[in-house]
Amino acid sequence: MLVCRLVGGKITYVHRRLWPALIRAAERFAPGRLAWVKEVHTPSGHHEANEIPFPDWVPAGAADEASDLSEDEALEILGEHGIRSRRSTR
Repeated sequence: MLVCRLVGGKITYVHRRLWPALIRAAERFAPGRLAWVKEVHTPSGHHEANEIPFPDWVPAGAADEASDLSEDEALEILGEHGIRSRRSTR
């Protein structure tokens, strides 16, 4: 499960089956929205959010699957799950 700030800058959980569509449509999202947010506990007991920038977290298999999709197919898949980019004209 990808944890990022995709929707409205708020923590968003994206299931692995949607990663190829998200990767294919990545240019339609602000880059920071696709960074993987990982919360860690500091020695003092506080939570700290570390981010792995896109595309550093993308596994090869998901990138391969993304290349099999057209941008329109990717946007349709994401739209079916309520994920729309701000730059989308749909």
